[in-house]
Amino acid sequence: MRVKQIIWAGAAAVLMAATPLSAAAAATKVVVGFNVDVNTIPLHVLVAKGWDKKYGIEVESKGFARASDSHTALRGGALDAIVNMGTNSVALLNQEGGDVKGIRVISLPHFKVLVRKDAPYRTVAYLKGRKMAVTSIAGTSYILTAMALRAINMDPKKDAEIVTGAPATILGLLEKQEVASVTLWEPFVANALKTGMVRVLEDPSKIYKDRYGEDFLHTSLAVSGPFLAKNREAVRSLLKALEEGIQFTLDHPAESNQIAAGPLKMPAEDLADARKSWGDSFLRVGTGETIVQRLNNMYARMHELKILEKPADARQFWVVNP
Repeated sequence: MRVKQIIWAGAAAVLMAATPLSAAAAATKVVVGFNVDVNTIPLHVLVAKGWDKKYGIEVESKGFARASDSHTALRGGALDAIVNMGTNSVALLNQEGGDVKGIRVISLPHFKVLVRKDAPYRTVAYLKGRKMAVTSIAGTSYILTAMALRAINMDPKKDAEIVTGAPATILGLLEKQEVASVTLWEPFVANALKTGMVRVLEDPSKIYKDRYGEDFLHTSLAVSGPFLAKNREAVRSLLKALEEGIQFTLDHPAESNQIAAGPLKMPAEDLADARKSWGDSFLRVGTGETIVQRLNNMYARMHELKILEKPADARQFWVVNP
């Protein structure tokens, strides 16, 4: 009898060892939104490589053409996280009553103010009193443009008429000369330049840095507050997998472009061109106190412009160590 017990115990141990982790404990599903952008390549890499499962989670990614649509999905519970939410939007959504937590700053901006190739404008200052198109008032295309205008002593609410629309829509308006400029990001900038219809007027992030002496911090991994409260370990796992995705994207550009070409619905060659224009400006380090202070500097400038109705303290809605 004792021998049988030992045999059965040994067999059970072998069976448990052979059982996949997912069968023993189901992986937490994390629905991650992304706004079509080259800075989302690490997300597509981590999914393709299975690094989500390596850390005990299952990532489902969903793409959006405009930031405002992904924000609505996050606040409505259709998303658990957004991999490239604007750092400015994290503050805005919290002031609007949302519960969103910033986890890690991902990248610096790659926006350009574009005008028709035959337009007479020399700088952004020449756009005073004209129609300027952005994709969303809540997104970085507007907020960075507004802060760049403020840096050259223009009031974005008085000195320009702002028009919004999806990238293809506002480029169409520019072609028909119904707006004077559009502010877009990569890969839309690189693709627009290939048409020969537009040229770059200025880089709003350079205007910002020249005026304030520090970079505008663009995108971030942001998560739903309720999801973080219930699934903190899953958020840690997502962050670990994303860090691997960022490193792989930097170390293996050609392969990572091939991986992302499908989800981003564009040729790998176009992604390579866009990344070359941008300079692969991923932040190599996580978000610590220095980054939080720079975020607060940005939020103070946003409040000065009345983009934020109230002063914002990043420490209230950024989680440095989830």
